[in-house]
Amino acid sequence: MKHQLFTTLALLALSLGAQAQDSYQITGKTSGIDDGKVFLISCNTDTLGVTDMKKGLFVFTGSVKTPDVAYIRTEKGTGMIPLMLENSNFQILAGPSGVKIVGGPAQTTLNEYQELVDSTQRAQNKAQQDMQAAYQEGNQMKMQGIQNSFMKFVEEARKKETEEFGKLTHSFVGGYILASNMMKMPADMLRKRYDMLDDQVKATPNAKAVLQYLEKIERISVGRIAPDFTMLNNEGDSVTLSKVRGKVKLLDFWASWCGPCRKEMPNLVKLYKNYQTRGLEIVSVSLDTDKQKWQNAMIEEGMTWKSLSDLKGPQSPVAALYAVQSIPFTVLLDENDTILAVNLRGEALQKKVAELLR
Repeated sequence: MKHQLFTTLALLALSLGAQAQDSYQITGKTSGIDDGKVFLISCNTDTLGVTDMKKGLFVFTGSVKTPDVAYIRTEKGTGMIPLMLENSNFQILAGPSGVKIVGGPAQTTLNEYQELVDSTQRAQNKAQQDMQAAYQEGNQMKMQGIQNSFMKFVEEARKKETEEFGKLTHSFVGGYILASNMMKMPADMLRKRYDMLDDQVKATPNAKAVLQYLEKIERISVGRIAPDFTMLNNEGDSVTLSKVRGKVKLLDFWASWCGPCRKEMPNLVKLYKNYQTRGLEIVSVSLDTDKQKWQNAMIEEGMTWKSLSDLKGPQSPVAALYAVQSIPFTVLLDENDTILAVNLRGEALQKKVAELLR
């Protein structure tokens, strides 16, 4: 029934959308969501419309001068549905199983691009399941065949995805896609795709957000000089990163409350023990707010190197300076503070330091 309803709505939207129009109509049908006020919000957080949802149904009408991304949310903030808003007709189905939107050329373009990405993810999930089954069977030849086939598929899928993105560089949809995926992309790839955008697209809020984020992560790209800072250590003395001496320096962001950080700490203890005399220095920056918990964790983990904190937690300006999104987070430097690697941990970090100080 739900599929039939969506198909009917889609056909209606397409038939209405075929006619040129200077306004939009958004018709929504939801399940599992409480009735109440529903808001249509622009990318600049301006409220474009407010309506009542009754028995899971709501309707917005209006017009826009320039197509752009908008968001639909409920009064209680349940979910946030992105919509490629333009003067067209839209039909939305939203429920526990997800959201489907039809209507408008821009939304159709986004849907097609997302299906390409989703199909790649489904293929990856299937390959992982097949690999696991082959592993349990002990069939090495089958595992190798699955891996070879999947790598070929991934290469072709990435090429196609790049081509499809290239078609969106003149559209605000391209800016939205880039903003939605920017934290998953390496800095060089993000910069290349941002530079592909038309100037008009670069002026949109999403593209501006990409540039702002890009400028942050480029500050900590390999080959750059690490941003300098001064912070107090656990004894209350000032420590400046550039004045710390070492052939190799490891900047480590962590916190006493961070489980993965505590799990990784024995690796750092081992690393420091093995390479301190060869020129390794570690500077840990804690994102704690409680001094006692920070100091207790240092003792418990056996951290004998330099440990700093401004006790401002995740809001630490130094964390922002290094675009820290999650912890543990590491930056490996040479003696001149040139960045050698970012976010290495465990065996990969041990191997890299061993190469540098052999």
